[in-house]
Amino acid sequence: GIAAADVRVRLPNQVIIDVQEENPLVAWQGMTTTVWLSAEGAEVPQEGPLPPLTLTDLTGAALSDSQREWPAVLADLAALKAAQPAINELSLGTLEGLYFRTADGTQVWLGRYGGITGKLALLKSIQQELAGRGETPAVIDIRFSDKQAFIR
Repeated sequence: GIAAADVRVRLPNQVIIDVQEENPLVAWQGMTTTVWLSAEGAEVPQEGPLPPLTLTDLTGAALSDSQREWPAVLADLAALKAAQPAINELSLGTLEGLYFRTADGTQVWLGRYGGITGKLALLKSIQQELAGRGETPAVIDIRFSDKQAFIR
């Protein structure tokens, strides 16, 4: 849970220790285990306030098996939280990749990792257009491109 520590000694008898704690970004919930992770991928002790995001991993893989994917997922989660601060709960599915439910009940499938900034820009544009028409789809699927979406 420590991101950085700085120790300074002042003579004759003073030691100053500055500790910067690692802040959790996400509580990643697997089938049997939950880990708290910082945006940099460090495991953070599960103490204090809950992380701003909860990711439920529905792929069935053990969290230890998915560690190699953590950096890409965490980068996408940090970008998502910055662009859509109201989103707190996401899921990770085999078919959908990262996905979440909007306030109006629409599921947004983001797919596997990468290109999240373009996908979020596309999502914002689609949501504005649908709101103008008064439509609420069941799914907005932007898994495969940041230029095209499938709406059901």
